Amino acid sequence: MALALSTLVPSQEAEANTKATVYKSQRLIVTAYTDSPKEGGAYAATGRKLRVGDCACARNIPLGTRIYIPALRRYFTCVDRYSKRLSPRIDVYMPSRKAALKFGKKRLTVKIYRK
Repeated sequence: MALALSTLVPSQEAEANTKATVYKSQRLIVTAYTDSPKEGGAYAATGRKLRVGDCACARNIPLGTRIYIPALRRYFTCVDRYSKRLSPRIDVYMPSRKAALKFGKKRLTVKIYRK
């Protein structure tokens, strides 16, 4: 299964943090969101502007946690929260609504790193 990820900039495979250890590896629903006004604006829960490599996580995952999604070959940083009514998932930031819609909804293995 080839994933169209041209909007995610170059891969961050080499960015592995050797001091962090995998806390949990599980299959989660991975969706995408953007900073359109309908999505709540351009700033994350941490107060900084959203950018590629950011993601929204459940409240049980601390802000700043590093997350690796092998299928995307990319690390993400949890900087935002999603609605409590949604099931456990990871919401990755995309720079445009078109890219977010193209990404869709996938069930992928996610590795969560302990800080």
